[in-house]
Amino acid sequence: MNIVTNEKMILDNALEKRIFDKKPTTTIRVLMKHYFSLGKNRKEVGELLENHMRNLAGYHPSKWDKTINAMIKTIAVQCHDLNDVDRIEVVQGELDKIVSLNDMKLERLAFVMLVYAKVKNRINPNNRGWVNQGSKLLLREAGVSKARNKDQLIYELVQRGFITPTHVVDREDIQVNFVMKLDEPRIVISDFREIVNYYLQWKAGGTSFVHCSECRLLFPKKSNNSKYCPTCKRSRELAWKRENMKRVRLSRVE
Repeated sequence: MNIVTNEKMILDNALEKRIFDKKPTTTIRVLMKHYFSLGKNRKEVGELLENHMRNLAGYHPSKWDKTINAMIKTIAVQCHDLNDVDRIEVVQGELDKIVSLNDMKLERLAFVMLVYAKVKNRINPNNRGWVNQGSKLLLREAGVSKARNKDQLIYELVQRGFITPTHVVDREDIQVNFVMKLDEPRIVISDFREIVNYYLQWKAGGTSFVHCSECRLLFPKKSNNSKYCPTCKRSRELAWKRENMKRVRLSRVE
């Protein structure tokens, strides 16, 4: 998901631990929103941010000044409330609606759109189900970006009343029309990576997916012994190989 759902956690990491997100501009944006919310002016925000930037590995003012000044100019006139979405619940009625599509590609895409809409609604209670992430990203998150009929998928959801496209020229915004509240939660999402896996897990009865023992990512397991997601598995294998090579070198010295 390309929405930063928990900016308060990022702020805490930046202020207390001096830790930057793997995408530094995410932390920079959160710090700017925080300082503007405290009533700081643009100059003060820039000075405060410069102190934080010294904690960023490889930081050189000449490489960052243009980016930071542009961000300050933009964020100064935006809302400074921090996103704090720790979980999203998908209810039975929403799932029934998605299942009625009776097409796995459509179902995957509809689920991803729904989760985005619910996150946006949590961030802005007046959002009314609007999503502005663009079709390319939504198709990719649903895992259907390589489908031959990918353009037809969105058209089909429009025709069946699941979404309504914006009438604004050159915009891809959509309004998700099946967001519900008063029903029993069936899926609770607290980790917004690979969100389509939550639907696939629910559809499969919860037996074919597992949380990674290392990073907690929900991923499809290939065997009953699956403990680590592909990324963490590769990391652990590389670490094991390095350690093994180190032992071999030491044994040769001895």
